[in-house]
Amino acid sequence: MVRVGTAEQLAASYLQGRWPAGLTGQHRDPVEPDRLEQAVARWDVQARRTLAASPTAANVLFTVKVERDLTVTGGRIVAAAAQLGAVDADQHAQRLQPALGSLDEAWARLGGDLEQIAGRARRVDPELLRSGAELRASLREITADLGGHAGPATMAERADLRAASLDVQRGLVAAVDLGYVLRDVVTDPELTAPARGVQAACTLLLVQPADAAWVDARDVHANRPVALPEALRESLAERSADVVAAAVRADSAGTFLGANREISPAGPLLNGRAHEERAVGIPPVPGPGYGCER
Repeated sequence: MVRVGTAEQLAASYLQGRWPAGLTGQHRDPVEPDRLEQAVARWDVQARRTLAASPTAANVLFTVKVERDLTVTGGRIVAAAAQLGAVDADQHAQRLQPALGSLDEAWARLGGDLEQIAGRARRVDPELLRSGAELRASLREITADLGGHAGPATMAERADLRAASLDVQRGLVAAVDLGYVLRDVVTDPELTAPARGVQAACTLLLVQPADAAWVDARDVHANRPVALPEALRESLAERSADVVAAAVRADSAGTFLGANREISPAGPLLNGRAHEERAVGIPPVPGPGYGCER
């Protein structure tokens, strides 16, 4: 139910203000998406494609890192929008900012565990790498300034902070379902990782004797790809569940970002004829003899 609801909310966020039913017959030129909106959408699609086709430890780790970047760097964009009054500052301070902090911590914990497991095996799918790099670049295009963080005024000069905040929200909404996808990947018995990384992760993360042989010594010596032990998969599943729970809270806390958008057909966001020009004329009421010509 949560995953279906997330998909519907994400679709609604893209269609809001563009769907023909909201225009009451008026023609409107297509809206060209900006760089951040395109990057968020492409990353969302590519992450799922790669995790479905090539669910390796390196691809999972890279996905988690990019999602954490979106949470942290996107949070700076929303914070700047709140500081300048582009979005509700009270809602941001009381609800969204703490939720983003919890989501950042959840991604960090999952990423830290995956760092141990992946070891030095960091070959990432080229398409995933490309879409992740574009998402990071589109975020830093707004937030970076000479090696540091840009101030709210500088960000406002570079982008419409309200629109950028909605783009970030779409990425956070998609993180809910992506958390479920990652849980499915890390609990798959066929997922493999380098033997040395698996042994090190088991020794560090699992409550067992330090000398427990989780992986065959010959596999460790050759550093062959091995399947993750069940206990390690269960630990990663718990981390993924924490990510999903935090992402759901961030999704709920961020709904105010699009709550007060202009939705009237006569509003200034619509192009074309004015409202009065497309009003349908009402003919005069027919006389009492209408229809009795014979």
